[in-house]
Amino acid sequence: MNRMMIIRKYDDKDIEQMISIWNEIVEEGVAFPQEDNIVIVAILMEG
Repeated sequence: MNRMMIIRKYDDKDIEQMISIWNEIVEEGVAFPQEDNIVIVAILMEG
């Protein structure tokens, strides 16, 4: 079977899935010494 992988620059729409993948790795505890999940906090600034 021939599979193709496309590598591209990430976009803001990818961040939620990237964090989910990272947190899954952290929760498994087998790849990194990190213990806390990443959490996004949105801050709205009026200017």
